[in-house]
Amino acid sequence: PLRRIGLWAVPIAVALIVVGLVMLTRSPAGVLTEQDMVLLAFENLTRDAVFDETVPLAMSIQLEQSPYLALLSADHIRETLQMMRRAPDTPLTREVGLEVCERVGARAVIVTSITTLGSRYAIGLEAIACGAGHDVLVRRQEVVEAKEQVLDGIQRGAEAIRQAVGESAASVRRYGTPMIQATTSSLDALRQMRLGDVARELGQGTAALDHYRQAVLLDPDFA
Repeated sequence: PLRRIGLWAVPIAVALIVVGLVMLTRSPAGVLTEQDMVLLAFENLTRDAVFDETVPLAMSIQLEQSPYLALLSADHIRETLQMMRRAPDTPLTREVGLEVCERVGARAVIVTSITTLGSRYAIGLEAIACGAGHDVLVRRQEVVEAKEQVLDGIQRGAEAIRQAVGESAASVRRYGTPMIQATTSSLDALRQMRLGDVARELGQGTAALDHYRQAVLLDPDFA
């Protein structure tokens, strides 16, 4: 009997390994599809306000390059917030993002967070399913040694999350302009650009121009 068990154990083990490999191969592609609408949320767990504008903008720039992800537009988000009786400029935290996600019938929220680990920074990314349970579909983390490396960490994290939710590596390489080439390596310059965008959206042309000029002064090589 023991010999028979041993003989049966080998093919069973091989079958389990094969099934496991199939699951590992197929699971990323099954997380999201190109038809699934997603939205971006952000949580700043540091005390540095410069991340409030820069990290969401940097992640948005990275993920908007993807032809695979269908990101909910800013206008749609503002309209939904107003329907929820919230200010249209309400920050999209994890909690608010999930509420908006359910309202619009989106598939998931991609939450970017940043926190400090001593002198280092940890950038967390999670794709969270909308609806009951709020299951975490994908989770990634990038740790950088200094504040100046945060934008590089965001780029790596964005590339990892794109592949993790189902986009091919070839697509990520083709549609993945590095952050420095797309904008700037300076967090302060990127923040000024974001403030300029906000002012322009509010119809404050002069203020927007001032912010854009400041961005170029901070980084003369701003793309």
